[in-house]
Formats: sequence, C-alpha cells, structure tokens
Amino acid sequence: MAGLAALYSGLWFVIASQLEIGLANWSAMQRTRGWTVEHGKVAVAGFPLKWQMDIKKPALSRAGGKAPFHWSGPQIQLDLRPWKLSRVGFTTAGEHFLGYGTAKAAESTKLEIGGGYGDLQFGSNGALRELLFTVEGAALETLQAQTYRFTQLNAKLDLDRTAPAGSKPHQIPAFFISTELFGLTLPKEIKPILGRTISRVALSADFLGSANGPSLKQILSQWSRSGGSLNVKRLEIGWSRLDISGTGTLALDPNLQPIAAFSGRVSGYDQTLDAMANSGLIKPGTAMVTRFALRALSNITGDKKGDRIRVSLAIQDGHLHVGPVKLFKLPKIIWN
Repeated sequence: MAGLAALYSGLWFVIASQLEIGLANWSAMQRTRGWTVEHGKVAVAGFPLKWQMDIKKPALSRAGGKAPFHWSGPQIQLDLRPWKLSRVGFTTAGEHFLGYGTAKAAESTKLEIGGGYGDLQFGSNGALRELLFTVEGAALETLQAQTYRFTQLNAKLDLDRTAPAGSKPHQIPAFFISTELFGLTLPKEIKPILGRTISRVALSADFLGSANGPSLKQILSQWSRSGGSLNVKRLEIGWSRLDISGTGTLALDPNLQPIAAFSGRVSGYDQTLDAMANSGLIKPGTAMVTRFALRALSNITGDKKGDRIRVSLAIQDGHLHVGPVKLFKLPKIIWN
C-alpha cells in the first residue's frame, strides 16, 4: 500500500508538470493557426484527487481569418480528475470581455459574472464534443452602454450531432443548444409593455446549416442564403402574466429579418392584449378581434383550460400573426 501510494504521488506530480508543459505547447500550436494566446501566472494544485490548474489573466484572440474573435478574463480554474480524463471542469468569475468580429477587448462586450462553472467534454480525437456551463448573477454591458442583467443562465452546447444519410447541407445540424435563462432584466432605456423583467426563457433547438464570416451580419447572411434554419424543439417564455410554450422553425429572409412558424400554448393573453392596447402598440379594435379569435379557437379545439389555450404564432412579412389575426408590425432588426 505504501508503495502504491508513493507511485501514485509521483505520478500525480509528473502529470502536474506535464500539464504546464501541455498548456505551453497548446498555446504555441494556436499561434501557428493565427490565434494570440496570453496568460499570467499558472499554478497547479488539487493533490491527491484532482489536478487543479489556476490560470491568471487568460486571453484568447484572433485578428485575421474568417472570424475575428476576442475573449479575456481575470482568471479561470481548470479541474481534471484521474477517472474522467476526457472531461475538464472549469470555474471563473469577475469581468470577462467577449467579442465576435473584433480581436480587441475595447471593442468587446463586457460580461461581469458573480460565478460561472461548467464542463468541457472531449472526444477520443481531442475535439470538443460538448460544453455545459452555468452563469450566476451576471450583468452584460453592450458597446452602446446598455446593461442586461440576469440571475442565472444554464446552457448545454452539443457539437457532436449527426444527420440522417442523404441529408442536404442545410439539413445537417451544426450543433444543438439547450438553454434556460432566469430573471432577465432589460436596460432602463427599454420600456416594454410587460415590464423590464422576464422571469424565464427556455430554448432547445438544432442549428441546421453552416454559418461563417468575419461579422455577425455576414455570418447570418451566409446562413440565410444557404437555407439554414433553427429547428426549435422547445421554447418557453414567462413574462409578467404572459406564459408561452411551443415548438416550431425559425429562419431569416434575404433581408435578414426573421420568418417563423410556431404552434403551442399560451396563457395570460387577455392581460397582454389589454397592455398592448393601453400602450398604443395595437389598436383597441385589434385587441378585441384577437381576443375573440383566440377564444373561438379554444372552443373549436376544445383545448381551453382556464386561460391557457392552444394557438399558432407566425412571423411573416415583418408582422406577428396570432392565429388568423395580423397583430402588429415588428421593428426591423439592424445587425451590427
């Protein structure tokens, strides 16, 4: 037993030293691929049950290529356990800077995190297969100085998706995303009719098709032209008394405006229509017609349960359609 303990201890320290060498080698490899990798002091701890690598001031950016990118943070801790070498845990906090289409921190969005943690799952070939993470108590500040706050974000990104044989390029899933956002508070500059706080948003969807480019607008343009779409398997929104759940498909037209078709269930539509009419978003007559149409649909389908009914939602030609009623015109999205 003493010999095994000594052997394990020696092996732990050998691997600990190799981890630091591995980080240096990985950084050098990324530089040959056009990335800039920087970090401060690195310390390895966690004996005997894990290897814990604390990396100060990490930064990863790419100025050239198809997609300029920047990420930097105050610190990140990586955890590796002997019995699960293909999975790497991570924790972080503090101010992070995220930018797509830029390699500079000054041109990136600031995300201040109270606490963040998750796992990276790698395949046998070393490629990233799955990313799971949770962010708690965060504030996202845009370049326009607008601040979005949320209490918690849970997300899963699956990069190891397969398509049925014979699938066309726009039918091949690039990744699957499942996310749940709680307590989203909109910027004070925005005055939505249902209040600034959205209690919950949940989304599970397959991202079909390919998307590449040096900016968000060019990425979405290429994705739209290639016939890409978002196959939404679950969408849930809880906002004031409005509660929506459904499934559907979302894509972008040639002008990069959304087109969508959803079917699901909704409750709180009476109060929501009243709020829309009182704010001037829709005319009182439109609110009345929509209310009658929704009640009629619930009676026809026999699906009414209290205020919760089954309904179809569509976005077409820049308008939101609820059942057979064209409710209101949506604002045009300007992709910067």
